[in-house]
Amino acid sequence: MKEKKAREEEEKQEQAQYEALQQEHVKLLGQRESEKAQAQREKIQQEKESRDRQLREEKQRKRREDKEAFQAEVELVNRLKDEMEMERQLQQEKRRQEKEYLQKMLRENEANKQQANQERQAEIRADI
Repeated sequence: MKEKKAREEEEKQEQAQYEALQQEHVKLLGQRESEKAQAQREKIQQEKESRDRQLREEKQRKRREDKEAFQAEVELVNRLKDEMEMERQLQQEKRRQEKEYLQKMLRENEANKQQANQERQAEIRADI
C-alpha cells in the first residue's frame, strides 16, 4: 500500500511537472508569437518611416528642381529682354545715323545746287 501510495504520489508529481512543463512551453510559445508580432510591427513601422522619408526627399527634390527650372526661365526671359533692348538701341542708333547721313546729303545737295546756281549766274553775267 505504501508503495502504491508512493507510486501514485510520484505519478502525481510527474504529472504536475509535466503540466508545469506544458504550461511553460505554452507560455514560451506565446512569448515567441508575441515577439514575432512585435518584430513584424516594428518592421512595418520602419518600412512606413522609410517610405515617408523617401516621399519627403522626393518632394523636396521636385520642389528644388521646379525652383531651379523657374529661375532658369526667369534668367532666359531677362537675357532675351536685354538682347531685345540692345537690338532696339542698335536699330535706333542706325536710324539716327541714317537720318544724319540723309540730312548731310540734303545739305550737300543744297550747297551744290546753290553753287551750281551761282556758277550759272556767274556765267550768265559773264556772257552779258
